[in-house]
Amino acid sequence: MAPPLQARDKPVEDAEWAIYRNPHFEIMTTQPPKAIGPLIEDIALFRAVVVGLLGEGAEELGSQRVRFLVLDRPGDVQFLFGSPPGVSGFTRPSLSGDLMVVGRPPGRRMLGLGNQVVFHEYVHQLVQMRSHSRHPAWYAEGIADFLSTLDRRGDDVVLGAVPESRRFTLRRELEMPLEQVINAASTWAFPEGRRSGFYARAWLLVHHLLLADDRKELGFASSLATYLDAYDRGEPSLQVFSSSFSLPVTDLEVRLERHYRKLPTIRYPVAAFPFTTAWKVEPLSVRERTLLLARYTRESKPQEALRMLSTLQSDTADGVEVLAATAVVKARLEQVKEMESLLQRAQAQANDNFMVWLETGRAWRTLCLMKDDDCIREGYLRKSGEAFGKAYALDPEDVEARTRHAQHLLQTEARGDALPLLAASLAAAPWSFEVLHSMAIAYLARGRLDLARGYLEKAVGWSADYPQLQGDVSRLLREIEIIEAPLDQTGTTPPEESR
Repeated sequence: MAPPLQARDKPVEDAEWAIYRNPHFEIMTTQPPKAIGPLIEDIALFRAVVVGLLGEGAEELGSQRVRFLVLDRPGDVQFLFGSPPGVSGFTRPSLSGDLMVVGRPPGRRMLGLGNQVVFHEYVHQLVQMRSHSRHPAWYAEGIADFLSTLDRRGDDVVLGAVPESRRFTLRRELEMPLEQVINAASTWAFPEGRRSGFYARAWLLVHHLLLADDRKELGFASSLATYLDAYDRGEPSLQVFSSSFSLPVTDLEVRLERHYRKLPTIRYPVAAFPFTTAWKVEPLSVRERTLLLARYTRESKPQEALRMLSTLQSDTADGVEVLAATAVVKARLEQVKEMESLLQRAQAQANDNFMVWLETGRAWRTLCLMKDDDCIREGYLRKSGEAFGKAYALDPEDVEARTRHAQHLLQTEARGDALPLLAASLAAAPWSFEVLHSMAIAYLARGRLDLARGYLEKAVGWSADYPQLQGDVSRLLREIEIIEAPLDQTGTTPPEESR
């Protein structure tokens, strides 16, 4: 096992960092260009295969680049982010662009069984970037697991291997009823101890439908397409599954047990999925890399982020961003007076600096999340919204500033102005749970229960990374059900509005 990051001769920010940009993603790493080539090739190939299998010519909806932070060794992931031992990668959702953290020694390939957690989330994003369709939970998670194991062997790519994280669960959870898996609205439907069983069964069902020996004779591909279309129209999952496939679910149960003993794989030629490995490199200065690393780590390791920021000068012309970044860490540590003092200094020195106001909004919002009882009473929520509004005025194209400003508007009499802003954010980041959640609130305020429900149900699939909002989504869905009940009885529907 590699030694932990503490054992290095110098702090992580003292290494030579650079960002390598591809048209679709960017990689921040200390690894040299000769090691970056294979890394970019692996990610680009993975993306090309997933996109190719999703459907030729599908329009890409999102405009945000996915960000990869590639660390030299898995131990760095634990030290910088507090991940459990053995975890070599994870994804952190963000309105400023999702961050995918990977611990990978130089020279080691990215594809295969070592980075499935990261690639699982990348599949979710690629699916959302090509379709606003609503997918059932079992298919969304099963296809993400299925594609995440993509490996390259010579001139071929191979799909169908068992995800490492599912091997034990597959053996243990074969008895989970398939009807329960198909009917689940989300992973929430299962207690935490059974959730891994749902993922394993979902993967096995997808694997069978895509790779069963007699899949063509039984018309699995067309049946699956019919089922997914009907589900997207709002038909009940189990009911439409039973009507779409020629086999009863009970027969599928038996077939899955037999399929588990075979688990075939499938090969495709790499040449069938054209991709580009071109990139542009941007070396990062000490200040740039330290600020980025501190921002990435401050949520999970605030003291380490504080140490990094303390190495930078805050009394220079560009030091205001250091002050503002430090204020967010102070908010995380609930040191309110120090946070306010830092923000006041930053704003006094650069009142028209976009990043200062964005960080100000983040600081007050962080404090709101840390001190829930004081969030509204002490005005933290209002101050956060006002700061994001100033950031939005300085850069209307920034997804985070625009979305946070819209969320603030939803709490005011100007809530009607929020929907166009959220629609623009959804176009840039169609996979964002926070945008989907806010779109639902905006439509609920307009009385469009149908659209509100649709966005909430899409948001459910992304909510695992937002435990603080899971309860709110459940509450909103219950409110819609309560409102819809008398409407169903009287036959009255909400007035039509422009989408």
